[in-house]
Amino acid sequence: MNFIKFKEEVLISLFYSLLLVSLYGVVAFFFYRYYEYESKVEVESRVENYFLKVSLALKEGSPYPEPPYGYALIRTDRFSKEIGEFREGMRVLYREGYTEGLGYYRVGVGIPREVLEGRLKFLLNRLIFLGILFAIGSFLLGFTFSRAIFKRIRERERELEKSIYYLSHELKTPLSTLKLLYESVKGKLEEEDREDMGVVLRVLEKKVQLGLRALGDVKVIHQRVSLREIVEQTLFELRRLYSHKDLKLKTNLEDLKVYSSQEDLYVILYNLISNAFKYSPPKGEVRIVLEGRSLLIENETYQGKRPEGSGIGLKLVRRLAQRLGLRVKVREGRDRFLVKVLF
Repeated sequence: MNFIKFKEEVLISLFYSLLLVSLYGVVAFFFYRYYEYESKVEVESRVENYFLKVSLALKEGSPYPEPPYGYALIRTDRFSKEIGEFREGMRVLYREGYTEGLGYYRVGVGIPREVLEGRLKFLLNRLIFLGILFAIGSFLLGFTFSRAIFKRIRERERELEKSIYYLSHELKTPLSTLKLLYESVKGKLEEEDREDMGVVLRVLEKKVQLGLRALGDVKVIHQRVSLREIVEQTLFELRRLYSHKDLKLKTNLEDLKVYSSQEDLYVILYNLISNAFKYSPPKGEVRIVLEGRSLLIENETYQGKRPEGSGIGLKLVRRLAQRLGLRVKVREGRDRFLVKVLF
């Protein structure tokens, strides 16, 4: 149980970290593109300024200025001049002009590779490094945040479980009183009324037992149990209780024997099947089918309306099933609700 909760905390932290890292990646991408654009503008501006200075020197016959990156090539119809030293990997950007006396001329400025790429690589490495730190920090922050949230949720769950257990325990006395009252008067009742009251009392008893056995420290005794007998006994009682709904019941049960606690298994299946009857619309369909070692309980629901109040009961059923080594899976559709019990 603790491992599952820890895994949930880690998954939430990863999601939180992924969300923040994605945001960081978007910001870093646009910042990188902006810096790349600014770098290109700076290079183009320096090349353009140098070209204007050379043009002025050619017109006035003054000395040529020093190139901004250590190398320049000046070509006219009359001469060709190199300034500085051309190094391997340089890229030459040319500008062309015209002046009286010299005609057309061409000025090239050598741009070192480190100027074009070095600063961008340095920035990219910094952004990646900061991204890694940001990912680690956001994961730790998300983990701390999710642990705090889960801690509060678990505290609320424990409080709720204590309340449910206390309420279930307190209901035992009035339920026992009702049963005694029923035993004392059932001989005076009509057979139909007697059976109806008996079913109602058993439904109440199973709801109370669910809270007590799922949350209490109850000794579990395992034995070979007939799954079909439990389901048929449950259906026998629930058909009468929900006869006013005129439900369509479809069953396909084999006599599967399982090694489990008969009382706990009866409480689990009784609550699941009674929920299927309870939350089905009038003339709806309830299907109970055994597939291999899985029991499927499926019912129609009111279209577009989720059954209310089934969350706590289902949680208690799962808690009790986990104690028996069973798994309960739920799949909810638009107008159908499926519970799968895996033995």
